[in-house]
This record gives sequence, structure tokens and C-alpha cells, in this order.
Amino acid sequence: MYSPDWNNKFFRAYAVVTDKYGIDPLLDKIVPEVLKIKQFRNHEVTQEERGAADLISLREYGSEDFWWHILTYNGICRFRDIVEGLTLKIPDLGAITAITNQTLVVQNSTGQNNIVVI
Repeated sequence: MYSPDWNNKFFRAYAVVTDKYGIDPLLDKIVPEVLKIKQFRNHEVTQEERGAADLISLREYGSEDFWWHILTYNGICRFRDIVEGLTLKIPDLGAITAITNQTLVVQNSTGQNNIVVI
């Protein structure tokens, strides 16, 4: 299976600008933290879940919001790679919320500090 290089700046986007908080999405800190999660359960993709990470997230967590955590945790870059019969690792929701509710101080392009909650 293809293993993406999450640290490669060109992997995730072709044209990105820094947002109003001075955050460069290509330098985000959450992907490496998601990959460190040790607790997970397995989920076998059904026919109706093919290409539908949001549906898998809804079924596993009760919310569609965590679809990208599932893709990241499994090293999947394209929705079409979610095929029937594929066994996905579903990271523990408690671990996800623990790392995504962090407060960061980020310096923007003008040198000012911004407090951002991810």
C-alpha cells in the first residue's frame, strides 16, 4: 500500500495561502499527532460506504466531522481508495479530541502572536 510522505509540502496542496491567523496549512501540527494515536478499532468498508469517508465517520463516531482523521490515520489520500472489503483502522475518538482541542500561539506574517484552538 502507498505510504504518503506527510511532511512533503507539495503533497497536500498545490496552491495555498496563509490564512488570516498566519497559519500555513502545509505546516500544520495535527497530522503527525493523529498518526501517533495507538488506540483504534477495525472497520470493514461495506458496498454503500465505498468512497464515503463521511459516512464511515458518521457510523463510527456519530458525526461526519472526523472523516479526514480516518483517511489520515490510514494513509489514504483519495476517496476512491476506500473500496468495499477494505479494513480501516478507526482511531479512538477520545484521542482525536485530546489532540484537536489544543491551544497554539502562532506568529503571523506581521510578527504578531495569534492564539488559535485546533
